[in-house]
Amino acid sequence: MILSRYQSSTALLAAGDLATIVAFAAMGTRSHGSETGIGYVLATAAPFMFSWLVAAPLVGAYRTDVAAQTAASIGRALLAWALALFPGVAGRALLRQSAFPPISFAITTFLIIGVLLVGWRALFALLQRRGAHRAN
Repeated sequence: MILSRYQSSTALLAAGDLATIVAFAAMGTRSHGSETGIGYVLATAAPFMFSWLVAAPLVGAYRTDVAAQTAASIGRALLAWALALFPGVAGRALLRQSAFPPISFAITTFLIIGVLLVGWRALFALLQRRGAHRAN
């Protein structure tokens, strides 16, 4: 089955969003001297990816009219990330069978992934606009 342009661009946007979360997990595990294998990194990122995949569609982060507009795309992504953060942190603690991490972890996680999402979403919106311009 061939994906429509909308489906493929939405899949690419979602893949990039998830890649930002995985990138943060990889940076975090490396900076803390933890295991750096892909399985460990993905297990670390999994609760955040799951909560993201629930929150992002709920706030319309993948709507086509939002994805192509830089400010709207970034705004929806940050709203989704704000909603996904606490469940992600809680899920991480449950999977690791550890105490809830300090607030500094949640703040750092929110800020760094937020910055990564802003950069990715801005790049994606720019590429979408350029692609639409060339198609016309």
